[in-house]
Amino acid sequence: MNKQRTRLVQSVININEHNFEEVALEVFQYQAKYNPIYKQYITLLGKSWQDFNCLEEIPFLPIELYKSHSIQTGEFEPQVVFTSSGTTGAQTSRQLVRDLTLYENISQSGFEAFYGRLEDYCVLALLPAYLERKGSSLVYMANHFIAQSKYDDSGFFLDD
Repeated sequence: MNKQRTRLVQSVININEHNFEEVALEVFQYQAKYNPIYKQYITLLGKSWQDFNCLEEIPFLPIELYKSHSIQTGEFEPQVVFTSSGTTGAQTSRQLVRDLTLYENISQSGFEAFYGRLEDYCVLALLPAYLERKGSSLVYMANHFIAQSKYDDSGFFLDD
């Protein structure tokens, strides 16, 4: 499973408009095989990972499961746990992140594939409600993007 995961990570980092569907199906198949919660969910739908052959068929895991279960593929101690804002109720959903560097690299390479080098952008983050709480993946990613920008004016703006 380790070699397969390494190869899959490289495919995701190098994703482009020509191989997007192929890579997305590979990621789905990997998750459906090795993520016990997702595998069980697909089984409860009366299906197997082999039954899905295009992006439109891939079932989304209900967000409620991210509130009640630890959704992760493989055994690992997360570097960080991001949480949802909790706007729909008291219990928040949780995203367990195995590798923050990989998380940053994939997000940045995805941005750059469509928009060009991140350093060439002035990143203005207007996230007042998010800045006032801990555990936001959006604040984390905005902070990473701001750090990559070569513009001194990049930053967070709470009220203005």
